[in-house]
Amino acid sequence: MKNKWLKNSNRQHLRYSMRQASGIALALVMGISVAAAGHTQSVKAAVDTQTADTGVVATTDTANQTTETTTIGKNQISIKDFASQVQKVTGKDVLKNAGIKNTAAATTNEIAAYLLNEADSAVNGGENSYNYDLYGYVKYFNRISDIKKADDKYKESLYKCFTKGIMVGKSDGTYSSTRKFLPKTKITKDEAKKMMNRLKNKGKRFKLSYDGQVLRIINLPKNYKDYPYILASFPNSYYEKKMWYTKQRTKKDKTPAQTAKILSDEEKDMICAKIKKNVELRLNVDYRKTFTSKWKSDLMNTYIDTNKQKSVNAYIKAAKARKVVVSSGEVIVDPSSLWLREYGTTCYARVYVKFRVKSGKIPSAKSKYQNEVIYGSYTGMKNLTSKKTVTFADEIECDLSYTNGKLTSYGVDWGGDSIANVNN
Repeated sequence: MKNKWLKNSNRQHLRYSMRQASGIALALVMGISVAAAGHTQSVKAAVDTQTADTGVVATTDTANQTTETTTIGKNQISIKDFASQVQKVTGKDVLKNAGIKNTAAATTNEIAAYLLNEADSAVNGGENSYNYDLYGYVKYFNRISDIKKADDKYKESLYKCFTKGIMVGKSDGTYSSTRKFLPKTKITKDEAKKMMNRLKNKGKRFKLSYDGQVLRIINLPKNYKDYPYILASFPNSYYEKKMWYTKQRTKKDKTPAQTAKILSDEEKDMICAKIKKNVELRLNVDYRKTFTSKWKSDLMNTYIDTNKQKSVNAYIKAAKARKVVVSSGEVIVDPSSLWLREYGTTCYARVYVKFRVKSGKIPSAKSKYQNEVIYGSYTGMKNLTSKKTVTFADEIECDLSYTNGKLTSYGVDWGGDSIANVNN
């Protein structure tokens, strides 16, 4: 199991780069089929008791981003005392071979992760104490946004404690797929107590989606049963809003919860990546430098019908004439939102993105010429002419083609790629 990520290099699996909060593009060879109990369970079945810290936006704690000292605050806990509590829970002396000289210093998040992982690994089977595929998502998708601030000795422990749900850090903000751990920050006695409870009782550990995002099982949206899981960093409005295609969904179509049982994890990742790439390319253009042959090819390859040369060239001509410059924030396309039509050859994914037309002659939505600003079958955005940041939150359609039960072709549907809010 441990070598699965290495052995999949010769397969025809997904390869794509994801830009995380750190701004680093990482290539991931996807060969994943995660179905481990406790990771992809339904929200209804989850029994873990979560606290409000899953949705708290972390602030930079510059005062505590320091190395070990012997000064311990009133509510902090020493490394020696933290290790003693770990030993009481697991019977393991985790300090014996830890190589930590100053055990009178306050325990930081990274040291806590190291000691907790050493104990959990010893008690629960070493390399078998965590789901390796889930660990792959956590590590290669940069789910810990500030991992670079941790000492090299402790990075793996942070990844593994996150994978195991013992430590999950703080949210990086609404719609974020990453968490901030503040590795050098000193923990409190209360935090240590909660960590010990999770170390001792697996049922109290945080649950993650198959792709390594923290789940929320409290304060759920009204329609939570429609989804395979609810993400901690996503607001209820993301799930509750009935978007244009969702309003047309019939009883014969599949809900996201039903779809999650039909599509493999790899297929979900591939579909979401294709839609994400499509929207990114369309919402990040500069008439002076964007329109290269590679940009055109990349854009056309995101559609199920890749023969878009004529329409793309027409758009480029119009965008140059209008001197269009458009830029966006992160494009959010999460697999928890995917749902299939009755016959399984069409699916839809929710897209959330903020963007702005920085320059250019921008027509009104009523003019029906906004698709000369943003490429697509139809563009109709209110306030696009204001040159202020606007939000697009709706579904994009993706067509699927199968051969012998295997997904062989997929791409954004021309006509289902609208960037619009005038009809919402």
